[in-house]
Amino acid sequence: MRDFAQHLGLLGLHAGCNAGFLSRELARRTGAKVVGVDISPSMAEAANLRAKQEGLADLAGYECQDTRALTFPDEHFDVAFSGGAQKH
Repeated sequence: MRDFAQHLGLLGLHAGCNAGFLSRELARRTGAKVVGVDISPSMAEAANLRAKQEGLADLAGYECQDTRALTFPDEHFDVAFSGGAQKH
């Protein structure tokens, strides 16, 4: 599965990522690249730190953004998922 995902060059969006556990697990298990976004700057910072500590910084990166107004171009991601987001 890992080689397959890497070969396809999949890019996923983890909307409302909090500290990024779900996206790091996806990256770790499949080799797919993921971008996580969270409205909290401290959560995005913590997620980047954890990705670096776990040796996943080349696959998982995190940004502070509001999922209701993302800055990515249309059709930038192959898949979008959410887990851990809280309603504000």
